[in-house]
Amino acid sequence: MNQEVVDRIPFEIQQRIVYDFLLLREDIQPSISVLVSYRKLLQVAPATITPDNCQQFMQSIDQAIEQLEWCYQT
Repeated sequence: MNQEVVDRIPFEIQQRIVYDFLLLREDIQPSISVLVSYRKLLQVAPATITPDNCQQFMQSIDQAIEQLEWCYQT
């Protein structure tokens, strides 16, 4: 967004946009952290995923994705 456009938006609305963005970021941060950490784990130590713990990893990933979908829908 260029500065001309930003300057035409009332300051109160600019504040609200930033506030809403920060709230959204707070909501999605845990989910993003789970997904990023598991991706890194798979890159550096793929052997840590075993048949015994695979279900736990999948549940955590599914929960993170569900949380992101919920944030996107609200």
